[in-house]
Amino acid sequence: MLIKILAIESATDSCSVALRIGKNTKQSISMQPRSHSELILPMVDELMSEAGLEIKQLDAIAFGCGPGSFTGLRIATGMVQGLAFGSNVPVVAVSSLAVLAQTAYRLYGIKNLISSFDARMNEIYWAVYCQNEQGLMELQGQEKICLPEDVVLEIDNVKFGTGSGGIYLEVFQKKYPQIKDWILECVPEAIDLLDLAVAEYQKGNRLSPEEALPVYLREATNWKKLPGRN
Repeated sequence: MLIKILAIESATDSCSVALRIGKNTKQSISMQPRSHSELILPMVDELMSEAGLEIKQLDAIAFGCGPGSFTGLRIATGMVQGLAFGSNVPVVAVSSLAVLAQTAYRLYGIKNLISSFDARMNEIYWAVYCQNEQGLMELQGQEKICLPEDVVLEIDNVKFGTGSGGIYLEVFQKKYPQIKDWILECVPEAIDLLDLAVAEYQKGNRLSPEEALPVYLREATNWKKLPGRN
């Protein structure tokens, strides 16, 4: 089956769009912070035009659903919902931390790592990902938000990390000296989102446009702290 999927990732200062038609993939990427809302649609239009496709001809539209930048996630979600509503195309949501881990594997060959974003307010979004038999980075445990010093690793062989959460590397290494290196400059890219999205699509994990929502983690954490909530 010739799967046609468009992917949008804008959870960080970088934004990227990628299109896969069967085994052929093209990506457009930009490192212009605070310009995502101006860049994404022209990037989509360019890739679709080069492929000679209309949005309604896609099998799905995938996006990095977070956690990450609140603004970036809102832009990606709104863009995906608008495109999907207008063309009756299903949506595939993929964790941006998973995308970051997949990008780190493609670029650096790291199969077990901490995937992490700076969440501001002295907190980080983080999770541990390990490569599965299909060559995809798979979540181990849960994605969380916490203070860097509160990170608890339950897997002994994690020696590397990636993403902007690495600004707290000294804190991690003090608690877990086995962490040898951190790729701070790595960002999630839509081309790697596609690998994960195709797998989810084939498993039937597809959403309607109104179900395509960002995952903030911090919002969920704050809600749990409210008195009287379970």
